[in-house]
Amino acid sequence: RIREVINVFLRMECRRENLPLDPLDYMSERYKQLRDSLIRNERLILREFGFIVHVEHPHKFVLNYLQMMGQTSGLMQEAWSLVNDSLRTNLCVRFNAEAVACGVIFLAAR
Repeated sequence: RIREVINVFLRMECRRENLPLDPLDYMSERYKQLRDSLIRNERLILREFGFIVHVEHPHKFVLNYLQMMGQTSGLMQEAWSLVNDSLRTNLCVRFNAEAVACGVIFLAAR
């Protein structure tokens, strides 16, 4: 949480500067400024490192492709299970959602 990150760094700053450890009011203007600064800097770091922060999931493509092909519910269930399992890997980041959906359908049909 943002609140905990801000609390930790404020506490570190107070100890480093030998200041009293005063609790931060979460409705104060200072908290809002620190929160906005933290979010802005986090986005900057993510952008600079080239992180993908939005990923399209292949679930809708799996259902659409199988419905267009008129496939049975058994194949749909198997493909749905595989696409859920694919979320535990980095496939959705490495490949586009349509390719992952096609691969999942291929594996389910085998």
